[in-house]
Amino acid sequence: MCKQPLYGVMNNLSKNKLHEDIIIKYWDNMLRVAGSLKLGTINPTNLIKMLQRGGRPTMLGRAIGEFGRIFKTTYELSLMLLEMQVIQ
Repeated sequence: MCKQPLYGVMNNLSKNKLHEDIIIKYWDNMLRVAGSLKLGTINPTNLIKMLQRGGRPTMLGRAIGEFGRIFKTTYELSLMLLEMQVIQ
């Protein structure tokens, strides 16, 4: 991952940084979860319960959340860039 994103004036908008170390550590488990969901060997409701203990996410749950933030951020940045292009 790039430590210095190249989004011009939007670089300073983000307050949080991606914890890629968590994603890397739990990557194999994340792939197993995805495979289990695809094959139908695990119920999505049970998976959600498994990814939380006492209302707090497990480390695997945190890793999946971090991974999701990549796509959320990319989507939000592309919308902002599109809006900026429309305004100009």
